Amino acid sequence: MKPPMGAAFGAVLTLTLAFGSLAAAQEAKPYTAVASTTPQAQFNFRVTLIPVPGRVQQVTASLKLDPLRPQDVTGTVQVALKTLMTGIKLRDEHARNYLKAGQFPLATFRVGKLSGITALPVGQEVSGKVSGEFTLAGVTRALSAPVTLRREASGRIIVATQFDIPLREYGVQIRGADKNTDVQLMFAVTAK
Repeated sequence: MKPPMGAAFGAVLTLTLAFGSLAAAQEAKPYTAVASTTPQAQFNFRVTLIPVPGRVQQVTASLKLDPLRPQDVTGTVQVALKTLMTGIKLRDEHARNYLKAGQFPLATFRVGKLSGITALPVGQEVSGKVSGEFTLAGVTRALSAPVTLRREASGRIIVATQFDIPLREYGVQIRGADKNTDVQLMFAVTAK
């Protein structure tokens, strides 16, 4: 029996961006994810009212960003579905099969636009909207979501977003699953 994962894929995306001095930045620079030994993505979904927590170890990011003009950010964030784990091997295998991870090993968000944020004051949260394209199971759809950024005194920028993705729109059919799956991603990127 294949356990269901959820009819909609909700995502909370938390990125930790590590920068050098933001004041010294004059143009967009490439940033990539820093390797981590802790799970970088965590999720919770329900199958017939039973909560199923899980995690994904491999999250990568490649962004082009000018910290003085955050609204111009572009790039991609990718989650390696082959590293999805729920704590039960058979359930992990079923989840990967539902998501077609063998054929499409990555879930990808391609950042297209960040609106409503024109400055990143130290110690303050600023809110806006991130838009782009999300690809899952070989299907790409437009995605827009609220986003919050907070610049720390160290130069790190913490980015958080949350959005729902209906799995059926991506060709993922799971019987008995709740509509929403909450996902939290956390990783750091540094200048190349």
